[in-house]
Amino acid sequence: MPESLPKSLQDSPRLDRGLTVLVLVLCGVFALARLFYAATEPLWFDEAFTLAVISPVDFGTFWREVYLDSNAPGFYLLSRVWTDVFGRSDLALRIPGLVAITLAAALPLLYRPPGLSRNAALTWGGLLFIWWGVGVFLDGRCYPILLALSTFEVLAFARLLRTPSRSAAWLWAILSSLAILTHYYAGFLVLAQGLVFLGSARGAALKTWPAGLAFIPAVAWILHHSPRLAAYSQPAVAWHPQLTLDSALDQVVTLVVNGPALGVVFIILILAASLILGRKENTGSRPDRALILASAAGWAGLALILATGLLKPTLTARYLIPAVPSVLLSLVLAVPGGKWRPYVFGGLMIIYALVQVPHAIERLERGPKRASYEFETVSKALSKSQITDLVFVWDHELAPMMAKATLARVGGVFFDRRHRPVHVTPLVVDRDHDPNLAILAAATGAKPGIIWLYNRQGRTAGARYAPDIAAHDPSWTCIRSGSDVVGTVGCFKQKAPNF
Repeated sequence: MPESLPKSLQDSPRLDRGLTVLVLVLCGVFALARLFYAATEPLWFDEAFTLAVISPVDFGTFWREVYLDSNAPGFYLLSRVWTDVFGRSDLALRIPGLVAITLAAALPLLYRPPGLSRNAALTWGGLLFIWWGVGVFLDGRCYPILLALSTFEVLAFARLLRTPSRSAAWLWAILSSLAILTHYYAGFLVLAQGLVFLGSARGAALKTWPAGLAFIPAVAWILHHSPRLAAYSQPAVAWHPQLTLDSALDQVVTLVVNGPALGVVFIILILAASLILGRKENTGSRPDRALILASAAGWAGLALILATGLLKPTLTARYLIPAVPSVLLSLVLAVPGGKWRPYVFGGLMIIYALVQVPHAIERLERGPKRASYEFETVSKALSKSQITDLVFVWDHELAPMMAKATLARVGGVFFDRRHRPVHVTPLVVDRDHDPNLAILAAATGAKPGIIWLYNRQGRTAGARYAPDIAAHDPSWTCIRSGSDVVGTVGCFKQKAPNF
C-alpha cells in the first residue's frame, strides 16, 4: 500500500473555486448543445436500427433481433425497458445517453478513490463530459452507457488494487461483466486489468477468485452468440478498413481529442509546462500507485483493441470507448502537485473545449447537403405522401447477410412509429449492376415509394452507380437527405395526369 504524501506536498483538500466555475461553465455549455442536438437532430442509421430492434411487441421477436445483431445485448434490453415506459420518440431514445454521460462525469467525485484529489477528480469528470463534443454521446446506442460503466469500472479497479478484498473484487467483476454485456470490446480492457491485478497483488488476488463467478452471464451469452459473431467476422462483409500503424496512431489521436493532431501538441505542451513548474516548486509528489496501475491497464487494453484492428478490419473509433476513462485519467495524473496544478487543470479543460468546438458546430449545422447517414427525414416526407408500399435499400457491405425481416423492420420503423405502416420490400442490390434499374423494377403497389441509403465511399453499389431514380423514370419525385457522397434518397411516384 503506498504511503500518503506529506500534507505540504498534497493538493488542497478543497475544490479550487476558479477551476470549479470553469468546469461548470464549460460543461453547462456542452450540456445545452447536447440537449439541442438530442431534441432536433434526426436519428442516424444506427439509432434507427436500435429503434427497430426494440420495437417488436413480443419479446421473442425482440430477442431474435438482438441475437441477429453483432452487438452485445445489454443496451438493447435497457433501451427496450426504458422506451416501453417513456415512449420511442427521438429524444426519449437518447435520454439514457444524456443521463449516462452526466453520471460518468460525476462518478470521479462521487466515488473518488484514495490518492485522487478533489481538483483532479473534478477535472477528470469535466474531461469525460466534454470529450467527443456533442455528437457521439447522444446516440441511441450503447456508447454513453459504456462510458459510464467503464468509468465506474476504473474507479472500482483502482480501489481493488489498493485493497485487494473479495468485496472490492466482486464490485469490479460485476461492473466488468456488465461492460462486456454492453459492448464486447470492453473485454480487452477487462483482460488487461485482470492481468495487472494478478501481477501486482499475486497471492491476494488469487484469494478473490469467487468474484470470477460474476463473469458467467457474459461468458454464457458470448458462447451463445458466437456463431452469429463468426458470420460478421467474414472478410466479405467487413465494412471497416484494416488498420495500419499510421491509421492506428490516428485512432489514438481521435481517442484523445477527436480533432486535429494540433490538439495533442497543445496538451503535450501544457503537461510539459506543468512538469517544469512542478520541478521549480520541488514538490516531489507522485501519483498514487493504484491509480497509475489502473491507468496503465487502460492503455494496455487500448493496445489490445488496436492490435485486433491491425489483424482484421473490425475496428472503428467508437469501439475504443472502454479505454477512454483510463486515458483521460492518465492526463490528469501527469500533472504534478503544487500550487500551479488547478491552473494546469483549467488549461486542459479549455484546450479540450476548444478542440471540440469545430465538431460541435459541424453537428449543429444541419444544412441540406451535409453528409448525414440517416433516413428519418425522407421517411417523414414519404409518410406524408401516403405511400402504401416501400422498397427499402440499405446499400451496405453487411446487407447481404442481414435477415429480410430485419431489413423490412428497419425500413418501416419510422412509418410504424407514426402509425402509418407500409408494406416494406427489402432489396439487396448488386454492386456489379445498376441498382437504379433493380429498384425501379421492385417498386410496385398502389402508391409505391423508395428509400435508398448509400455510402459512395464503401464497397457498395452506390459507389459505382449514383442514385438517380428520377433520371431513369421522370414519373418519380425524389428528395435527398445528406450529400452526394453519403446520404439517403427518398422517392414517391407522382400521380398519373387525368385526361
